Amino acid sequence: LKGFTITAILYLIHKITKNTTKEYFYLTGALMLFPSMLLVQGLVWTAGFANYTLSALIIMFCLYILFYKEKKNAFDIILLILLGIAGQLFMETYTLFAVAMAVIAIIHFAVINKKADMPSIVYFIATIIGAVIMFSNSVYLKILRGEHNYQSLSGKRDSIFDTLINQFFNLFSKVFSNMLIACFPAIIIILIIC
Repeated sequence: LKGFTITAILYLIHKITKNTTKEYFYLTGALMLFPSMLLVQGLVWTAGFANYTLSALIIMFCLYILFYKEKKNAFDIILLILLGIAGQLFMETYTLFAVAMAVIAIIHFAVINKKADMPSIVYFIATIIGAVIMFSNSVYLKILRGEHNYQSLSGKRDSIFDTLINQFFNLFSKVFSNMLIACFPAIIIILIIC
């Protein structure tokens, strides 16, 4: 399953870049810029693979159908419905990202085509249904109330925002510094080639 998933992700990158070697090289190369621990967690660790890599495949497949597939048929719409609902059940961040992607798709096609795009609207509705199913789990209510020991938020009103900001800057500094150190030679080579 892991080999198929990685191959499918690379194939979708190939389809999204419309067979242009330069863009394919950039997008595939971007995969190599991921910090090594992220790759280990996403590929080697089974739970990480199920949560991160399969989620990425579903996101890319829906992205391909919505934005890059020229003619969408009934099978594509059924896939968008199924993936829009079932795909929300992997992890919370995927759920929020997929709903945001559906909103962006609706806005994009409304601006470009000057009319509503039915596959985007169907996908949006499916992601909302999936999100409702995902967040209707009683554990999320317990987390918000601070009753869950594994994951909890403190009772302070400003602590959620402070925690998010601190986590973001902590993650950004680690990822950015790791990418610069590990990928500096690759960046230099890319700049020389281009």
